[in-house]
Amino acid sequence: MRLSGEQLFALFVVRENREYDCITVRYMSESGSQVVRIPYAAILFECAFGESASLLSLTEVKLDTGWFVPREQFSGSKRPVVQSEAEARLLKIFHEEGPMALASAKAISFVRALDVDDEGYWHIEGLGRMATVVGVKLDPPGSEVKSEEVIMMYHVQELGLGCAHCGAEMQLGRCVFLTDGGFEVYPCNICEEWVWVYPDNYEEVE
Repeated sequence: MRLSGEQLFALFVVRENREYDCITVRYMSESGSQVVRIPYAAILFECAFGESASLLSLTEVKLDTGWFVPREQFSGSKRPVVQSEAEARLLKIFHEEGPMALASAKAISFVRALDVDDEGYWHIEGLGRMATVVGVKLDPPGSEVKSEEVIMMYHVQELGLGCAHCGAEMQLGRCVFLTDGGFEVYPCNICEEWVWVYPDNYEEVE
């Protein structure tokens, strides 16, 4: 997905190095990985994710060496930015709900079950591991119940339990999240759904 003009000044990058006046980052373009230095004066907002990824909102700025223009840097014919589907979902939150929506981890509702690893961290293709789901507030589907906070995680430790959504056998070692309201939330990697159940609602699989 190529960035449109409206999305031009917000992009995901991998932080490579910080200097006194700029940050060196890596991003994906149509011709492959690119490395560029961005002056701090051009950064309107930065939201860090995980070990090395950030979402940057940029603006034009005049430097001693000339103008730094994000439109020219990241959407020119030579090195146009390419975003993954996961990056696009988070950028949608940023543009529709503002930067604080990302900072408060509301973005987890846009994360696919397949993006969550067995250790409970969610990933973005090309950017790596983002953050743990523990501590995030999730909204139960089709319910007026308030948001539920994930308070702990455990792993599936026995065979024969089926996903409450598709019925497929739950994978040994797959993560399950427990909320403060008593729900168990299972990111099924078969039907690719976030499955909400009470512990008594699991079905036996023959």
